[in-house]
Amino acid sequence: ITVISPIENTPASMVGIRAGDVIMMIDSVSTERMDVDEAVSKMRGEPGTKIILTINRFGAVIDYDITRAIIKIKSIPYYGMIDDSTGYVKLVQFTDNIDREFKTALDVLFKEKKAKKLILDLRQNPGGLLPQAISISNFFLPKGADIVSTKSKNKSMEMIFKATEPMYNGFFPLIVLVDDGSASASEIVAGAVQDWDRGIILGDTTFGKGSVQSVIDFSKQNKQDIGILKFTTARYFTPSGRSIDRELISYEKKDKDTTKYYSLGELKRELLGGGGIIPDYVYQERYLIKSEIELYRKQALMTFVASYLAKNKIEKKNIMELNESIINDYFTYISSVGIDIESLKADSKVYNDNVSQLKYEFARQIGGDELFYSLFVKNDALITKAAELLKNTNNVTQIHDKITSENKSE
Repeated sequence: ITVISPIENTPASMVGIRAGDVIMMIDSVSTERMDVDEAVSKMRGEPGTKIILTINRFGAVIDYDITRAIIKIKSIPYYGMIDDSTGYVKLVQFTDNIDREFKTALDVLFKEKKAKKLILDLRQNPGGLLPQAISISNFFLPKGADIVSTKSKNKSMEMIFKATEPMYNGFFPLIVLVDDGSASASEIVAGAVQDWDRGIILGDTTFGKGSVQSVIDFSKQNKQDIGILKFTTARYFTPSGRSIDRELISYEKKDKDTTKYYSLGELKRELLGGGGIIPDYVYQERYLIKSEIELYRKQALMTFVASYLAKNKIEKKNIMELNESIINDYFTYISSVGIDIESLKADSKVYNDNVSQLKYEFARQIGGDELFYSLFVKNDALITKAAELLKNTNNVTQIHDKITSENKSE
């Protein structure tokens, strides 16, 4: 059982479960013969009860102690303006009503706030419903444009899904942010946007979840515990013909596709295949070091902030300027629960990232998603890069030219 992407602000994400983690055991029971439905059933339970997930992360085996909770998911936890002309929408999952929520966000940004450009953030979005991936793509593509297709040895399963509605607000400059936790419906949207030169994709190569699967449960047919057979019956392809699905020997070993693909829009540029969506501008987040994994596993960050706020008050306006005494108290606390703080302080990038996470956790606990994202969008490196690329540009060609110029100068 492989984690595609933990949903933000859920118990799993808060203890540090990440995209690509392989769940080996659930409460000491091996998942080797489990299907996804059985695994999900075992993980569910009464709020407040505990569950232990044993994870394999690139060869490292880690036990995560997770407290179950009622999960309330906002498909769009935040939208707002990055600057005077650029809107931002964070979309964390494709659910039933996402098209209506998305239109509400766009109406506020473009009609009330007078946005002229958009950053759509699909990072760590595990996907969801195919019809909603189609409906979100509809906002960006001209009516009649291909969005995604399925291909199969069984010709009756082959379909082409097209945009059926007029575009929203014309060809405004668009950048879509993705990473290795963007999967399924996220990849359909990003792939269609990229293939039609409707926007530019920034971030890391997406997960590569583009298969249509069928399941045969032999135990139900024969009343014996023989097991199940899950097999792929079709795959999703972008409009240019790239397979979204990635064939993996392991999560680290990714197939190479040497076929040349070209965008269908005005740029007619070469695109990379091989499964998943490969961004136009690649930005990879660093991997967490061992101490950071322990930090999340023990929920030390969340616990410290909750404990501090129970005794002290911090004004919202002062969160990003935490004084040194609070930061020192934090490192003293996490050291007391067994975290190697020297490894966190040895590298300035690691240290600064952890101080930022401390500030973000204060923001989340004081003001919820609204305050957290309002600070996050001002300090996130990829959002900052997207805003820079959108500055003084009026179309996708100008954004692409900026990226090409930067790549040549490096």
